[in-house]
Amino acid sequence: MVTRPNIDEITIMGQKEIYAKTVVIPASSVGVLHLVAMALVLRGSAITITGVLLDKTTKSFLDILIRMGGRIRLSVQSSHLYKIDVEFSNMLGIEIQSQEIQLIFSYLPLICVVSVFAAGVTKFFGLSKLCESKRKILNALLIALDKFGIISKVTADHLEIHGRRDTLSEGCIIEVREEHKSVIPFLILGIASREEVFIKGMIDEEARNFLEIISKLAAKDNVCIDVV
Repeated sequence: MVTRPNIDEITIMGQKEIYAKTVVIPASSVGVLHLVAMALVLRGSAITITGVLLDKTTKSFLDILIRMGGRIRLSVQSSHLYKIDVEFSNMLGIEIQSQEIQLIFSYLPLICVVSVFAAGVTKFFGLSKLCESKRKILNALLIALDKFGIISKVTADHLEIHGRRDTLSEGCIIEVREEHKSVIPFLILGIASREEVFIKGMIDEEARNFLEIISKLAAKDNVCIDVV
C-alpha cells in the first residue's frame, strides 16, 4: 500500500510475507479434447482423463459430442478439476446451431472429424458469421476430407457432412499447411483408415505427444491419462 500524506513524502507499507504453495495448472483443454475425439471413433477404445479444467468452451464441445451419442462421463475431482471417462461410441449426425459454432469454433475441425464417423448427416448452421480466416481453415479441412471420400456440402451459411459409421477404407496423401492450424484431426482420420495415409508437414511437438499417447492406447485396453 502507498500513502501520500503530503506532496513531498511517500510512504510504502510492506506487504504480507509470501509463502511457497503448490499450484496445480491444468493442461490445455485442446489436448484433452483431441483424446476425447480419438476415443469416440477408435473402435474398442476406452480412456480415463484426469485433472481436466472444464471451462465454458470445453463443456460446450463435450455437450455436442454427448448429443451425438458420445459415451462420455464427467465426475468431479476437486473444486475446479474433473475426470472424463470416454469410450468408443456409435455416433449420430445432429444439427449444430450458429450460437454453438461461435463457442467451439477452435474445435470445429474435431467436430467435423467425429461427424465423419457418425451415422447420417451432421449439419452446421451460422457459417456466414465466421470471419475470413476461420472460413479458410474450414475450407482447407473440407478439401482434405474430400480426399478421404467424405461427402460434404457447403454454402455461405450451412455445412453438411455425410458420415459413415464404418471404418474409412480410403488412403490418401494429406499435405498439412499453415491454414489447417493443427495436424491432429488428420492423424485421427489416418489412424481410423484401413489404408495407408501419408501426412506431410507440420508434425510439431503437439502431434508427437498425441502419437505417443495413442501408442499407449494401442498397447492397452484401457488407459488412464493424467493431464495435470
